[in-house]
Amino acid sequence: MPIIAKASEMKIGEGDSIRAVLYGQAGTGKTQLYSSFPKPMWVADWDKKLKPLYGMEGIDITSYAASDLQDAPKEFLRFKRDWKEVKKGKQYKTIVLDSLTSFDTVNLKYFCSIGKGGLESTPTLPVYQDQGSYYAFFFSELKSITANVILTAHEYFNEDEESGVISIQPLITGRMILRKLPSMFEEVWYLERRGADKATNQGERFILHWKPWKKAIATSTFLRGSGEMVLPERGAYDAIIKEGCMK
Repeated sequence: MPIIAKASEMKIGEGDSIRAVLYGQAGTGKTQLYSSFPKPMWVADWDKKLKPLYGMEGIDITSYAASDLQDAPKEFLRFKRDWKEVKKGKQYKTIVLDSLTSFDTVNLKYFCSIGKGGLESTPTLPVYQDQGSYYAFFFSELKSITANVILTAHEYFNEDEESGVISIQPLITGRMILRKLPSMFEEVWYLERRGADKATNQGERFILHWKPWKKAIATSTFLRGSGEMVLPERGAYDAIIKEGCMK
């Protein structure tokens, strides 16, 4: 007899990892959300917006800086070495790249630097193709990581050239990569910040969307229901897991 697991008895829990792209405008609580994930945690910091993490235990941070154009290839290669080491070590329960948008700019310059035009050249189609191939490999490789993996990104208003339809998407180079994100990641979450509403007597709220909302793309493999939830000030990870366990 084959070993059979009953789907009716299965639910998201301690033994499961989450791979998510988490995107939204600045100030929507992306850092606060991922900081609630299981520790120990390693953060590859490209954005230099770490104040929400100050004073927290169990979080190791490696910061990357490409303040000068000439630094971009060096910092990209340093990140690749560090990422490989962290992934191989398996000492972290959560790994974060904050943010994919800033990282994107640096690695694009790296692919320019190894191309025919050199570092200061304008990206050409072969450069974009090289970067796209790297992303396809990098995102696929994340599936082998047993830890939670969170990639944050800024939001981008994208207009489809054929239909003229505008959508809100994570800001990353490559139209084909954007279209493939929902299949490459189990979770694509959009974060929204709503101001106080005097009519309903509700204060400022941070909303997590896991279903398409207005013009924003979003998807989830385990979250059901309405497709949105108000995140608590503390314990956002636990609230998300609880939401995923609800029938």
